Amino acid sequence: MPTSQIDQIPHIVSLVQCIRPRSVLDLGLGFGKYGFLLREYLDVSAAIGLLPPGETTGSPAGEPKVVIDGVEACPFYIRELQRSIYDRIIEKNGLDACRTLPSASYDCCLLIDVLEHLRAQDGFELLNQMRRIARAAVVSTPKRFYAQGDLCGNPLEKHVSVWTRRQLAASGFNVYWPAKANHIAVHAASPELRSRLRRFILRARCKELTPIAVYDAYQRLRYGSGDARHC
Repeated sequence: MPTSQIDQIPHIVSLVQCIRPRSVLDLGLGFGKYGFLLREYLDVSAAIGLLPPGETTGSPAGEPKVVIDGVEACPFYIRELQRSIYDRIIEKNGLDACRTLPSASYDCCLLIDVLEHLRAQDGFELLNQMRRIARAAVVSTPKRFYAQGDLCGNPLEKHVSVWTRRQLAASGFNVYWPAKANHIAVHAASPELRSRLRRFILRARCKELTPIAVYDAYQRLRYGSGDARHC
């Protein structure tokens, strides 16, 4: 389906924020969920100072605007909504689109719940192409195989492969966010970015695994009782 696992959304958006891209390519955009979320959590976060500002690209009032392009092979997934979110949509399959793009075209490339729709040979080539065209790339794919046919009238929705963490690491996606249902792995071209991502994941995992009562007690010690007051 032109959708993906719900529980991985905050992890993926947070990883992209940590990468701090000025340009993103979303391979297999589907409904355009990640384009929409990145418009908010990159553009708006930069505008209010939560992230370093990106380049200004003629958006209203000179607001920072990350370039977000998409690739989608199924034409009836692409509607006015998707075109309003993405700066450009390439109507090809992900592998064919990447083959035509110059090296280092983007800061970040996404492949979210797409890899399992590709034969292994094409999947490995696509992972290599992502590393070529972007300084960082995020991939997510289910940990186990489950059968899926031609959903939504789209033969490209069929599941044909399953991937391991070892295969992803061997393809250069060796920064890993542990999750229950999906592998979430990142390629980062620079050692500095790999180190930053690993520190970020460690802090996020510690926060996830801390019991709420302990975390609340820490917040009270750090910030006070939390009683309503005028700030």
